[in-house]
Parts: sequence; structure tokens; C-alpha cells
Amino acid sequence: MTQLLSIRGRCHVLAMCVCVAVALLGRGAQADDSVLVADFNGDKIVKCAYPSGTAEEHFVALGMTALNGPTGMTMHGGYLYICSYNTNSIIRVSALNGFPGGISTFVAAGAGGLNRPTALTFGPDGRLYVSSQLTNSVLRYNADGTFFSAFVPAGSGTLAGPWGLQFHNGDLYVCSNTNAKVLRYNGTTGAFIGEEVTAAQAGLSLPRGLLIDNLGRLYVTGGNAVYVKSGASFSLLVSNATIAGLVGTDQLSLTPDNILMVPCHNGTVQKVDRMTGASLGVLVLNGAGGLSTNLQSVLYFPGGTCGTADFNGDGDFGTDQDIEAFFRVLAGGDC
Repeated sequence: MTQLLSIRGRCHVLAMCVCVAVALLGRGAQADDSVLVADFNGDKIVKCAYPSGTAEEHFVALGMTALNGPTGMTMHGGYLYICSYNTNSIIRVSALNGFPGGISTFVAAGAGGLNRPTALTFGPDGRLYVSSQLTNSVLRYNADGTFFSAFVPAGSGTLAGPWGLQFHNGDLYVCSNTNAKVLRYNGTTGAFIGEEVTAAQAGLSLPRGLLIDNLGRLYVTGGNAVYVKSGASFSLLVSNATIAGLVGTDQLSLTPDNILMVPCHNGTVQKVDRMTGASLGVLVLNGAGGLSTNLQSVLYFPGGTCGTADFNGDGDFGTDQDIEAFFRVLAGGDC
């Protein structure tokens, strides 16, 4: 009898999980949502309301931690992870329920040879992957921040000055900034597969941001432009010839409503239609919340429990992996 009740209890919990998970799949922008903006020159992360762009608070500010020159950011397990470029380290901030909490150094300065971290993401194995610009490699760290391995060894596949990176369909895509390429690696072994984008295509220059959306379209920022690869076609999506505010485009991200948010080196965050490249306005104005003119990355930050509905931090909301992570939460695990 006890065993039967236990089975019924588990089925009831599972049913609730499915109902809530299905609700998450349709989540759009909500009134209490916001965006986090990495201010390289100001050594801070500023939280701005969405969609108004009004600065709400210094989510992480100078003096709160050793953050110096923030570049890439990602959310994972209820924490915000930030590349601290000038200290060669990774900072972690508890972001449960949308508020900054405990701040600590997650990856120690220079651990595993880390030298000028530019971007980061979590892989399918639960480990943290970091682009190490001056070692021309992608380094991998355990869940406790200790060094695990050089996942992409120095210079593999002509990798030079790695920047934005993302896992997609089992492979890892990385911007090779110095030689203007996007390179593809086996997501399990790190072995080089090939060049996804080359400098000869559409005039790509100094790529920094990389994003693959739920349609499989690959977006790359470089110079004063945003490029897109759809199928075999790679082309210019939009540049500052059309949107004057696109100056020094950096690590872009998506809203739940599939709007591209592009941080720029003129201190603004531009909104761009991902399909047409049309301007949807300026999300964050120059100087908002004391922001400087060198914005390196932007991250959508939904309000509510666990601070985000993008549980696995890949920029896609309500994916299978997000639901899988959500199940872990209801089972008593971390967000």
C-alpha cells in the first residue's frame, strides 16, 4: 500500500511538472522582466527594465567584487556568471528571484591558463566553457570552478582570439576574432570539424557575438554590423548604414519574443528584428544607470522564481533542456 501511494504521489508530482513545463513553453515578455548589461569600462553590471530600458540598479558594481572589465555573461543554475577580463577570472553572483545575492570568484585568476576571458557558456556535460582570448583556446571547468581541461587546445582549427561561443545540436561554435571566422568543434571531444563562416563571406570583420536561435539561424556581430547564416547562405542582416546606433557591435542575445538585443560600444543596446534586420528602437540609452560607452554583452533576465525561465542559460526559452532543468528544481535540485 505504501509503495502504491508513493507511485501515485510521484505521478501527481509528474503531472504538475508537465503542466507547469508546458506553461513555460509559451512564456513571453512579462512586466517584471529586465536585462543585464555588462559595462566594460565601468566595471559593473547594470540591470535595466524591459522593455522600457530604464536603469533599475547596479546588479554588480565596482567595490562589490573583484570584477574588472566584464565581457561575457551567462545564467546557469540560478547564478549569473561573468567574465572578468582584466583579472583573468570568472565571477559568480547568486541571482535567485531576480536579486543579486552572494558574490564570489568562481574560477580563480589564471586557473588552467585562463588569459583574458571573453565569453562563456555551460555545456551539455554541466561544465563551464570559457573563451580564453590570449591563449587561443576554449577552457573547461568543473561545477566547483576547478580547471578540467583545454577543450579546444590552443590554435586548433586556426582558432585565434576566441570570443562568443554556443553549443548547438551537439557541436560547439566559436567566434575566431583575429582571423574573422566562426569555427565548429565536436561538442563531446572538442575535435575541429570545420569553418562555419570565413572572413571572405559578406565582409565579416572581428566577430565577437554569436547566437544560434530556435530556427537554427546563426547570428554573428562584427565591426558595426550583424550578420546571419541561414542554411548555406551567409549575409549581412543590418549595419550602421541602416541603423546609425550599431557602432562596435558585441555579444548579442534574444528576448523571449525573439527580438535581437545588440550591445554597442557607443553605450547603447539596440533592438533588431531577427528576420528582417529592421530597427525596433533603442532599448538602453547611452549613460543609463551610469553606463559607459563600451558595452560588451546583454542578457535577458526574466523576473520571478529562480530569476529566469531559461534554466540552462543557452538563450533559448522553454527548450527541452530548460524543461529538463525545471524538473530538477521540482525534484529538490538547484535551479
